[in-house]
Amino acid sequence: MKGLTDPSVRLVLLVVVLSALGYSLLQSLVMPVLPTLQAELGTTTTGVSWLMTAYLLAAAVATPVLGKLGDIHGKKGYLLVSLGALCAGSVVAALAPNLTIMIIGRGIQGLGGAVFPLCYGIMRDEFPPQRVAGSIGIVSALLGVGSGVGLLVAGPVVSTLGYHWLFWLPALVIAVVIVIAARVVPTGPRHGYGRVSWASAVLLSAWLVTLLLGISQGPTLGWTSPATVSLFAATAVFFLGWIRTELRSAHPLVSITMMRLPIVARTNLTALVFGAGMMAPNILLLQYVQLPVSSGGYGAGILGAGLFILPSAVGMLIAGALAGPLASRFGSRNLLVTAGILSVVGELLVLVWLREPAALSLSSAIVGAGTGLAFGSLSNLVIAAVPRDQTSVAAGMNTNIRVIGSAVGTSVIAAILTAGTVGAAGLPPVSAFVVGAAVITLLFVAATVAAATIPDPRRHVTTNHAIDTVREPSMAGS
Repeated sequence: MKGLTDPSVRLVLLVVVLSALGYSLLQSLVMPVLPTLQAELGTTTTGVSWLMTAYLLAAAVATPVLGKLGDIHGKKGYLLVSLGALCAGSVVAALAPNLTIMIIGRGIQGLGGAVFPLCYGIMRDEFPPQRVAGSIGIVSALLGVGSGVGLLVAGPVVSTLGYHWLFWLPALVIAVVIVIAARVVPTGPRHGYGRVSWASAVLLSAWLVTLLLGISQGPTLGWTSPATVSLFAATAVFFLGWIRTELRSAHPLVSITMMRLPIVARTNLTALVFGAGMMAPNILLLQYVQLPVSSGGYGAGILGAGLFILPSAVGMLIAGALAGPLASRFGSRNLLVTAGILSVVGELLVLVWLREPAALSLSSAIVGAGTGLAFGSLSNLVIAAVPRDQTSVAAGMNTNIRVIGSAVGTSVIAAILTAGTVGAAGLPPVSAFVVGAAVITLLFVAATVAAATIPDPRRHVTTNHAIDTVREPSMAGS
């Protein structure tokens, strides 16, 4: 590790923050304006939904693969590749004359999903030890903050500048970040041993793609339709094939030994359950406040609805900034349990005072704070538990597991709201939102319980010597 000076750390942190913010903004920017894009591009609801699906699938595949390549060959180069994909995909989407080209652009953007794990690896390699946890907390929180800001600003951007600027503005910012990153981010250490098992990469990609396709398209195709059932069956086959390949490989893409470490395994389980609840509150809140007053909602427009989730973004950012110092004092595991309790309390406010605007704003802030603490704690727990040369791939898998949970959670909430639709307009009743809030509350309770089972890293000592078996066999003598 080079041991960067304080000014250098600040510059690299700026690059990391802007990179993370760019990716998370692009993840959510199109979500609130999908109806507008559907009308502008002359497509169907199912067709326009692929703008979200393509991004999600590409990110799921790229995150662990590019993370692994960064661990082996150096993280700076693959960070620039990821940022380049975000920028290029944004340009393609901005210039797209039709839906097909825009979907391709969104897929290219999704390849930038490796930004987060690569940034975590860079911070662990280059920052002074006392700065790592706090920096990871801030950057982790930006995944939620960026998504919230994206939901908030998408409407005004489209109404004032046109939908093309949803892509031009991020492209311009990311282009500047690429130039700065090329100059200030250190080349960093290269763990040049081993290689990527491409058979493992193909199988990992296959089960992630079929799983996420099944979850995202299930509501449209029908959960018991032959297509959906076939996707989930294929997921099981590919997953078992991936596990078998990884166990037999001399150079696994994702070390199963590493994934079975008690802290890593239980943190990933918690990430799955937390992920299911993390994005769902904002989706539920946005839907409810836009419900007409005559149907029991607030009749808010896109901008007004966005203001209800602004407290969530603020809460995430503040909590993320505090996650590092708090973790140093109380431990990341205890902080994760606290995050769960906060999230439960925040969602209970929705259950009790759904019709009170002040209560919904307070709930948004509390759940946002819980999410910010959780993002930082989950990342810190996994990163601290694995060898330095496995940082990006381990963080990448943790991110993917969280994404899978989020996909499941949003699909469940969508199913609850869709099942309860009434009247010619097909609007869900208020009772459907109450059921949705109850489900989210139960998810947060389950996540809190799961977090409490994670071994305390301060007592469960994991040293590089203790996890030498995680390293590639070719390192045994080095």
